[in-house]
Amino acid sequence: MTKTLKLGCVDATAAPADPGGYTAAYHDWRQRPGSFRGEANNAWSKLRPVDGRPVAELQKNLRSLGFNPHTNADGVFGYRTLSAVRLFQEYVRTIGADSSIGKPDGIAGRKTLNTIGQWLATGTVADWTPEDDVHGQIIDGLNRLKQFFMSQSGDASIRALNQHAAESVSRRVEDWRFDPDDIHLIGVRRDDTRIVKRGNRFVRSNDDIFVLLVNGMRLVFRGSTDPSPSMAKRDDAAFLIRGQHEYRFGWHKLSTVGGSSDVKVYRAFKPRALPGPLVVRASGGQLLPSSYAAGATANYSINLHWSGSGTSNWSAGCQVIAGLKYKNFRNQIIEMRDIAAPSYGALGNKTRGAYNVLIDLITVFSRDCRCSSSEPVCYTLLYESDLSHAPGGSGIDFPALVRDLS
Repeated sequence: MTKTLKLGCVDATAAPADPGGYTAAYHDWRQRPGSFRGEANNAWSKLRPVDGRPVAELQKNLRSLGFNPHTNADGVFGYRTLSAVRLFQEYVRTIGADSSIGKPDGIAGRKTLNTIGQWLATGTVADWTPEDDVHGQIIDGLNRLKQFFMSQSGDASIRALNQHAAESVSRRVEDWRFDPDDIHLIGVRRDDTRIVKRGNRFVRSNDDIFVLLVNGMRLVFRGSTDPSPSMAKRDDAAFLIRGQHEYRFGWHKLSTVGGSSDVKVYRAFKPRALPGPLVVRASGGQLLPSSYAAGATANYSINLHWSGSGTSNWSAGCQVIAGLKYKNFRNQIIEMRDIAAPSYGALGNKTRGAYNVLIDLITVFSRDCRCSSSEPVCYTLLYESDLSHAPGGSGIDFPALVRDLS
């Protein structure tokens, strides 16, 4: 009988002697020892043995098919294996145009395991070849932008960044690095940072883009680089400063672990270390040149996390990714309307949609996906108008991408 394999399964002969110590490497402070955190609310799964070596076999098979290049096939179904299974399911569903695989839930059941078997039997391997060389164009454009910003010492944002970078995980402009072999996430913020009020509500939400550069590919997501409308109208709203910042694998809503809101904690990206990246405080829902007069300060609570299906922005200054749709490496717009949960309450039947695609790609292609990894995920925040300062073009067409993902 085909065994269903999912998060927490471990080959009986590979069970860690210290389950709590094993899972601790993938968790932050105060999380549950010996357990992995699933997709749905309050879904914690303890390590549970299964007969034979089906997990190690699954890991090896996913590696041979191109979905788990950095696995060591240790027989533990953890977060990297979860991401590899979900990525395989998403590839089959979209690139393979086979919707019968079902939603990408990371559970290796009969259909998923049979499809893996079919790929192995026919010698099929994932083809990650992008539609064009836009990845290289963007890397070249970013390196040219670095040179431009190094000459902009009079810019209020750049001056604040360079003056305070040593006190944070934000990098001085001269230290920005755009290695094509690294994983980069680029946030592009609209030039107009005003929060528009209509009636009794503030309406600006999820109107920025995020460009993921990974494994020679470019993918694009929608979201917001600014505080939510309800937060931005405060006098001390935190706006992440334009620049390059170091992040790592971590967790969002960690402060709720052990409390009544424990159900909401999930995988996200945290600042690589204390005291966090630089933010600028602004009032009235608008970031202006004058906002930089007081300088910038570090803030460890600025995460990269999920923002529902795209109808809201839950950020208090974090960078948030909407789940409704994304643009893949073949330049296809992938709809996830039937898959993406609009909020926490729907996660029992749906997923975080496009956000999962982003975190899965980074998990699978990262050389080390532990929270203690010394390999940072580089996150660079730019403005829409910055893109025009790359001689020869940045490779990022902001208006077109916004239209594509509207």
